[in-house]
This record gives sequence, structure tokens and C-alpha cells, in this order.
Amino acid sequence: MFEKNLSLLLIALLFATVLSAREPGKLALSIELGAANVNGSLNEAWSIRQDIGYYSDGYSNYATSDMNLSQLAAILSYSLYDNLVQVGTGLQFTNIDSNITGSNTIPFFYLRYLSEQSVTEYAKIKSLNESTNYLVIPFDLKLVPLSLWKAEFFVRSGIDVGVQVSSKTKIDFVNASMKPYNDQILNSVGVKINPFYSSWNSSIGVTVGSRVKYNIEVLLPSFLLTNSNSSIFVSSMFTGFRFSAQLPL
Repeated sequence: MFEKNLSLLLIALLFATVLSAREPGKLALSIELGAANVNGSLNEAWSIRQDIGYYSDGYSNYATSDMNLSQLAAILSYSLYDNLVQVGTGLQFTNIDSNITGSNTIPFFYLRYLSEQSVTEYAKIKSLNESTNYLVIPFDLKLVPLSLWKAEFFVRSGIDVGVQVSSKTKIDFVNASMKPYNDQILNSVGVKINPFYSSWNSSIGVTVGSRVKYNIEVLLPSFLLTNSNSSIFVSSMFTGFRFSAQLPL
């Protein structure tokens, strides 16, 4: 938490510096692609069983879940102090993709979607996929402490803030006749997706090129600041890669 607060403070200070800077700066536009894998666990709100006559808290042995982030962004950056410091903001499209699948030995699972008095109903499912899209504004700070030949090595930290623009959850049933019950089953779980998105990220990377600069970054352990950006998956942290091309303006 200290690192997140420090990152946010530094970014705020740097943007204030840009607004008050008297020395000339340099503007550049970057087109950026990113992908990350999110660590965490299956949301326990999903009542999953191996079969209808057996229940165990160890459902992770026969049902697996995962969550991935992908990002496409246009970033306008401003350079200071002979390009040693860059601050940037822009517009970013973020997709969160979450899945539940059966295990390697049992390629399906049962999901309890109704339990009223003596009536209990289960759906036999191959997989469950959820795809949620957010429109995001990123705020980034980049420091370039080292330059060797035509390569610049940098550290970067940022805060992303956004709102949901779409979301879709699809169940792949073992029995196709269950398909009309897709929405009913999802509503029975009662888990809502957060309409807002925020994350804190940090990375290290290298820049190569002269007029057009190409950046390759490795995301260090980073965190979603908002909860329930997936109804399927409870996140702890994410790591991944980013690639971008930067053009001077």
C-alpha cells in the first residue's frame, strides 16, 4: 500500500511540475499494447462441485480458473530535463478475460444454480467465460536513469482509472438444451461486476531507436485497486509485458 500511495504522490507532483515548467519540453505520441496474467483464485460465490453427490472445499482440484488483462492505448507524453523524466496520459482500452474450466481428467464441472427447500438444481458445464471491457485514462511517470549507446533503460509507474463499457458472460454447457438458461443461471449466482476500474502498475524496460522509439517493458508485480472487476476471479496481483512505438510531435 505504501508503494501505491508513493507512486500516486510522485505522479501528482510531476504533473504539477509540467504545468508550471518554464523550460521547453518535448511531446510524443505512443501506441501501446500490453498483456498480463492475473494471480488469484476462483470466487467462492460460484457453487461448483465435481459431481452432484459430492462436495468439497477443494474444488480447485477439479475446476480451474484464470484471468488475463489486455490493453491498447494511445499515450501523449511530455519530456523534461533532457528526456530524463517523462509524464504521460491518454486513452486506453482494457479487456479483462476470466474463465472457469474443468480439470484435465474431468473436462466438466457442476454448478449449483438453484437451492430452495427440497429442490436443488445443477448445470453440467464445460467452461464459463467472462469478457469485460473498460475505457481507461492512464497517468504515467517514467524515469530514464541510464543510457547506453542507442538504448535507454527506464522505470515506469502509473495509475489507471476507467469505467465499464461492456461485459458478457457465456456458459458452454455439456447439454446444448441448457443454453436458454444461460442468463437465469448467471443471475442466480448474484455476483455483480464493478462498473469502475482502477489499477496501479510498475515496470522496467528499454527504449531503442532514434526518431521512432520502440519500448519493451516487463511489468513488475502490480495490483488492481478496485474489487470485483471479474465476477469469476478474485485477483491478488498481475505481471506481464508491454510494447509500444513512440513518435515525436
